[in-house]
Amino acid sequence: MPGKSNIKGGKKHKRAKKTTTTDNTHFPTAEEGQLYAEVIKKLGGLWLSVLCSDDVVRQAFIRGALRKTIWIHPADILLVSCRDFAANDNKCDIIYKYTTGQAKQLSASGAIKFEIKETENDSIWENSGAVKDDGEFEEVSNVPKTIGQQPAFNFDDI
Repeated sequence: MPGKSNIKGGKKHKRAKKTTTTDNTHFPTAEEGQLYAEVIKKLGGLWLSVLCSDDVVRQAFIRGALRKTIWIHPADILLVSCRDFAANDNKCDIIYKYTTGQAKQLSASGAIKFEIKETENDSIWENSGAVKDDGEFEEVSNVPKTIGQQPAFNFDDI
């Protein structure tokens, strides 16, 4: 068919996997007014509780450029900027999230003092004790059996 512009196929050709290479040699470092921080917990919405490198716990805000593009979890290492215009000094904005390799480079250079934890390969079920090494389930002793048995308390005592 002459004049056909899409000669490679339909949508599947256009949905090809996009490969991105991460360059760990160039990443931002702290400048004046910026600090390194470790995520303590998520507060909800776009707010996080972080421990900054000056040993102050602050509330960090995930700014618009990082929303829905980078997922932030507890124990991640961040670069934050303290707010100059705020009356109190307990709020900051997230500028950059470091990968595990970048955080190890910062730790080796002495820039940060946080403990670097492997977050990509950690498993939730590791060392839980519910699965044996051979893949078979074992009985967990701390779960009470209530099916077909009397409850552990008496309702008349209430």
